[in-house]
Amino acid sequence: MQYNIYIYIHTILLKGWFDLLVKLNNRIVKGCTSHQLRKCGKLRRSFSCHVSRLALFLLFAEPQLKGIVTKLFCRHGYYLQVHPDGTIDGTREDNGFTLFNLIPVGLRVVAIQSTKSGQYIAMNAEGYLYTSAHFTTECRFKECVIENYYVMYSSTLYRQRESGRSWYLGINKDGQVMKGNRVKKTKAAAHFLPKLLEGKEDRVICGHLYTTLWSPQWCSVLNC
Repeated sequence: MQYNIYIYIHTILLKGWFDLLVKLNNRIVKGCTSHQLRKCGKLRRSFSCHVSRLALFLLFAEPQLKGIVTKLFCRHGYYLQVHPDGTIDGTREDNGFTLFNLIPVGLRVVAIQSTKSGQYIAMNAEGYLYTSAHFTTECRFKECVIENYYVMYSSTLYRQRESGRSWYLGINKDGQVMKGNRVKKTKAAAHFLPKLLEGKEDRVICGHLYTTLWSPQWCSVLNC
């Protein structure tokens, strides 16, 4: 439940931030005469351009701040873990290598980053999981919440060519990670339960900017 609430709050914060940018644009237009509006056309186009760049930044830029700290517990009874050498597998032990930052990088899309090594979990074109020192498009996973708050993570970049079936993150009964194209969404291997750590949630980038824009100084400018 806490996980769903976090995603909901994140979406609301992002929407509120863009609402404030639109209000700022309307404030500029409201205070101008028709002659001034013609002169500030370039300014308005520049404003729209910055908003577009900002949206692209939020979707594709490498995350600079951590998301929520959690453990991903597979339905087969294993915690997902990343070793210092970059190896990915499952373990029944609750250790420091099982801690991850779930970083929102799009609508219902996250990056999974190890808190120990800072490496991102990624899936290549053959369906194999690997770790990357830098955030790339192969590090983006779409979240899908199913019954009992279990979550499935599928690659946003790759899927079956003929059927269009998604490639999922999965752990088999032996605790080994599976190829994404061999993981079925109806099987326990693809079902993960995010276990949040109390007091470990960090601010994400849009939450920080939203707080800044809602400061008394900005409110007085926008008359909100």
